[in-house]
Amino acid sequence: MSTPAKELIVEDGVVAFVSGGVGGESIERMTALTRRFNLKLVFATNAGNYLADVAVRIDDAHGNKVLDTVSEGPWLLVNTVPGRYRIRAIFSGETVDRWTTVPAGGRRDLILRWDAPVD
Repeated sequence: MSTPAKELIVEDGVVAFVSGGVGGESIERMTALTRRFNLKLVFATNAGNYLADVAVRIDDAHGNKVLDTVSEGPWLLVNTVPGRYRIRAIFSGETVDRWTTVPAGGRRDLILRWDAPVD
């Protein structure tokens, strides 16, 4: 299955990523891509609404920037070297800050949630 221009996999140094998940077809494409990535981030409100346009920065355990992007949909798939990472995501001025470990095998799935209402 080819990936449309909307959900292009971007390679930036040692990291590759793709974002999307708005609409049924996009969710299907993103689901098909998940096996190629070792970190899956999902952005939502506490009420369960999915979020797009989330600013995301991922730093390694030493504070070095690994990724700085804006997710185009509620899913951000990342492939990076296994290790410990700090994830800072900003939506509507509110920051969610988490540490996680990306495993050597398999994938780490995280749901980041905000109290922010969706207009």
